[in-house]
Amino acid sequence: METGRFNTLFIEELAAPLRPHGVERFGKGHTLRFLHGEADLRLLRLGGRMHVPGAMVTVLCFRHSFLRPVNGDDPDRAILYAEDFSRTHVISDFDMAPEHGPDYQANNLGRWPRDTFHYADATETDVRRHLAALRESFVSRILPWAAAVTPEHELAQLRANGEGAWCENRWIEDYERWLARRSDPA
Repeated sequence: METGRFNTLFIEELAAPLRPHGVERFGKGHTLRFLHGEADLRLLRLGGRMHVPGAMVTVLCFRHSFLRPVNGDDPDRAILYAEDFSRTHVISDFDMAPEHGPDYQANNLGRWPRDTFHYADATETDVRRHLAALRESFVSRILPWAAAVTPEHELAQLRANGEGAWCENRWIEDYERWLARRSDPA
């Protein structure tokens, strides 16, 4: 299958059906974004050095919108990369996860997990089936999880499961600051 046809099917089978659930295409590429309060979930299709010809390489990223990105202090920076998200997962992390979702995994500084789907040699039926399975995972597990993740939960996850990386320490500071401001009545 050619890339152009795959991208059309990506929109028809995944992006467009997820719109009623609050998922939008974001940016110039094929990133999908779900915002819910402070929660920011994205399915990033990776390119550059992560590109695999004839394949869709993705990472599922989650952060709260007040977290500072790795390279800067502006949490509202327009362009964010996988390393700017406190969580990186693959879709299958949600298949075996407990009801509350997968625990935090220390995937810092480019060590994020990636899903790779080779569409070049796949039939259209196989591609549609794969994208429909992704859509089902989003609707049944991933979006409800993202909408329910609280800053308190993420702070506890970072403390319990982090590896002490500088970016984790920075995110812990951001969570502590945000929670202190939220609880301050003045």
